[in-house]
Amino acid sequence: MELEDLKAAWLRERAKYPCSAEPRTIMIDTRQKAMKMDREFNRRLTVQIVCGFLFLGLIAAGYRHDDPLPAQAGLAVMLLSLAIMTAGATILKFRLRVAHPELPREQYLAEQRSRIEARISLLRRNIRWLLIPAMSGLVIWQSSSVRIAVAVLGIAALVSTAAVWWCRRRIRKELLPALHEIEREIEYLTDQRVS
Repeated sequence: MELEDLKAAWLRERAKYPCSAEPRTIMIDTRQKAMKMDREFNRRLTVQIVCGFLFLGLIAAGYRHDDPLPAQAGLAVMLLSLAIMTAGATILKFRLRVAHPELPREQYLAEQRSRIEARISLLRRNIRWLLIPAMSGLVIWQSSSVRIAVAVLGIAALVSTAAVWWCRRRIRKELLPALHEIEREIEYLTDQRVS
């Protein structure tokens, strides 16, 4: 019974991506999707970089010499985390600024796969290693009184939860399906070359 279910699932998946289509048509469709995804990603990355620099300026303007040492340390942690996030986005933007659609199919697909993997790793790195220290720095920076600290902690928790949810959703709904599609096409091309 399990073998029949597995075979039925395989046939349904194969029906989604019929091999009767000409490889050139499949490749043109993939290139158009990749170019559209690149444009959208570049737009989002530009917004992220501009907002990062804007927030760096706003947060740096909040620095005061007469603040207690923990508040200055929290501000420094927050600024450092935000600067690293902005630097990572800027480096990725310049590293991925040029696509090569003129490459042969397999090389182009491998390039697109590495681009999507770089995007996924940037989102995961920002969430895991930078968002939590930034929010911790915010709480420490604004913890002049217990009442303010509790309010800031609640806001930081809500913002962190929303950011984690948004990044995971984006990875799950946009980037991973594109990565799987590219991997299927690479597999299809290697199967065609072998046969």
